[in-house]
Amino acid sequence: MMLKLPIDFSAFFPRQMDESGGRGKLARPSFPRIMNEKESIDSFLELLLSSYPGECSFFIDFAFSFWGHHHENFSIEHFNNTEQPRNKMENRLHQVICKYEPRLKDVSVELLLVPKTSEENDKSRDKHIIVINVNGRINNENKDRYHKKFYFDSRDIPRKH
Repeated sequence: MMLKLPIDFSAFFPRQMDESGGRGKLARPSFPRIMNEKESIDSFLELLLSSYPGECSFFIDFAFSFWGHHHENFSIEHFNNTEQPRNKMENRLHQVICKYEPRLKDVSVELLLVPKTSEENDKSRDKHIIVINVNGRINNENKDRYHKKFYFDSRDIPRKH
């Protein structure tokens, strides 16, 4: 007895048309472009930065806990020009990146709050954007320099449900 599944796999295996307009041989599948090492690091850091503390059950500290500091209450000038709490947060982020991203060496981190433009303020209740600068060297043969700026506002911030 042969069972037939009610699933149409033709979308997964497109066929080329032959000259007569009939079904021909299977077309060569197209695969997504593979990321280079820098793009892979970018994606991994974005995952780390947007994870809520405790969200990853295997690695409880796989996250960035800036989100628990109620950044909405900070004045931009105070946050950017004083060491606390910014320094503490930068040190914590540095530790997490060094622990979970072994492809980066000589990591440095900088956090800044940047005011939104009036147009951006109209779309959101937030008054500023969090800018996270990550610098370092990629741990490869060339020791390529790494630099990436990540931008977040509270719509990007994971919340504990």
